[in-house]
Amino acid sequence: MGSKPDGLLSEVIKTLTSARCQLLLADGAISFCWQSAQPG
Repeated sequence: MGSKPDGLLSEVIKTLTSARCQLLLADGAISFCWQSAQPG
């Protein structure tokens, strides 16, 4: 195991903060809220 956890963590953070991921998260949150707001 040559990789450090810090390196992996920074890669994960970079992925989560990328614009594409932000858009996917926002879209998912909006869809979830919209479905939750629907009656029944």
